[in-house]
Amino acid sequence: MVLIIALSYNAVRKQFIAMQITDLRDLNASLSVSLLSVIDLRNNDLDQLTKSLGSEIQARITVVDTIGKVLADSESDPLTMKNHRRRPEIEQALSGNIAHARRFSTTVEKNMLYVASPLVKNGQIVAVVRTSIYLSHLNNLFHQIINRIVKISLLVIIVALSAAFLLARRYSKPINQLVSAARQIEQGKLETRVNIHTNDELDELAESFNAMTAELNRLLTDFARQRDELQTIVSAVPSGLLVLNAAGRVAFYNREFQKIATQKEIQDKYYWEILRQPQFTEFIKGIQENRSNRTQEIGIDDKTYLCSATADTTGGEIVLIFSDISELKAVQRLKRDFVVNVSHELRTPLTAIKGFVETLQEESAGDEHRYLTIIARHTERLINIVNDLLTLSELEEKNQIEYEPVDLGDLLPDTVKIFEEHLQAKNLAIEIETDSPLIVRADPFKLQQVLINLLDNAIKYTEKGKVTVKAHQVGNEVQITIADTGCGIPAEHLSRIFERFYVVDKSRSRQLGGTGLGLAIAKHIVLLHNGHLAVESQPEKGTIFKIILPCVNKKTSESYS
Repeated sequence: MVLIIALSYNAVRKQFIAMQITDLRDLNASLSVSLLSVIDLRNNDLDQLTKSLGSEIQARITVVDTIGKVLADSESDPLTMKNHRRRPEIEQALSGNIAHARRFSTTVEKNMLYVASPLVKNGQIVAVVRTSIYLSHLNNLFHQIINRIVKISLLVIIVALSAAFLLARRYSKPINQLVSAARQIEQGKLETRVNIHTNDELDELAESFNAMTAELNRLLTDFARQRDELQTIVSAVPSGLLVLNAAGRVAFYNREFQKIATQKEIQDKYYWEILRQPQFTEFIKGIQENRSNRTQEIGIDDKTYLCSATADTTGGEIVLIFSDISELKAVQRLKRDFVVNVSHELRTPLTAIKGFVETLQEESAGDEHRYLTIIARHTERLINIVNDLLTLSELEEKNQIEYEPVDLGDLLPDTVKIFEEHLQAKNLAIEIETDSPLIVRADPFKLQQVLINLLDNAIKYTEKGKVTVKAHQVGNEVQITIADTGCGIPAEHLSRIFERFYVVDKSRSRQLGGTGLGLAIAKHIVLLHNGHLAVESQPEKGTIFKIILPCVNKKTSESYS
């Protein structure tokens, strides 16, 4: 309402003045008849008529002739008034137009509104009649109108505010109930309900609020139950469980890990504050940098744990599981020591047997020679098994690699030369394809041992066709493939061929002198080089072994040399 009054003030004022101008024009038209009847009489009669009419209509009346002389005026003596020929409204009226003007009157010394009309007699303008009113009177009338509008507006505002207040009270009460219920739920009182019966949107909101509260209560109950179940399961896990957040602080752990850490309060502590083991610290840093899953053996106090880490979580957490393998490592050590001791003890008598058998073979003939040959072959197989066992035990015990840059373009041809006689004896072809130069960081002796084992198997189990050796760089890795066209390996055996003493065809393996340890040794050496050994095979079509090793760029190889 205030804006309406403020914006419409000037418009209402203009409209009010326009109405007053129209009224004065109509008044001029009414006065013309009376004035024309006395226009030819003496000026005194005209002046008296003008003054009497002016007092009745409460407006100033002025009659001016065609030369601007004032003939009559309702409020002043026309003899004392100046010539009005140059008044703008008089000039326009003498031109035959009805004119109006607002200006300061020098006669009465006040602002006035003038309306002038020509007096026409016998088709000619004989004089001008001008009516006027004081602008102060207009302003008073206008202000009265505005005051009435303001009073009506105030009344409307009071009524509107009263209605708004009543509506606000009607709606604020249920809203306050909803706010109070929300605060109670915030305090954990999930049984809180809202009772609102307004038959409108607030009623629907209250029903939705109660339904939401019930659902929230159910979800929290289920969550608490699942949390308790998870706590029970995690507590029952015999392995230590540790969850680190993205910053490396402890977010969750179970009782088994607390036993490992030997600390009472470990929540929210950094991992290096709990386990002060350089090996564990480096392990976590590597996971944080690469965000990859890793598994590593870590020694804590006098025990050995297999630590498995999962880092591909949505929140950046790292989940660690500590499995105590101390007893398993002890058993492995006992087993390895037993194998080494037995192998050493067997090597001397086997070597003696082999020597005596070879001596007897030179002096024997017939069936006796055939029997000695069989004894010699099995003695040689036992010696090979003992040697392979000692090699494997040595690899597991030392776990050391003497790294140096190795050019596969030179190593592969040198290794193939070892089998030239076997290839010629079986009439097999061999193809070598390699990038040059192709540098890997490896132990040349041990890497050649892997190639020898794989080439030996490829030649042994291939009766016709060829053996293909390839070495290429693929991304940041070097891939060495040894493919044959032999009998192949059935799919059910592929997952176990790298196990110790596991052979696919035992009779054929014994016939060819295999020990069942060659592939186990090869895989162990490749793993020591941080590589990977894989196999693909189809029966009667051949086998492909793939050695994948990290690549070394040219600058690195020059620094090694």
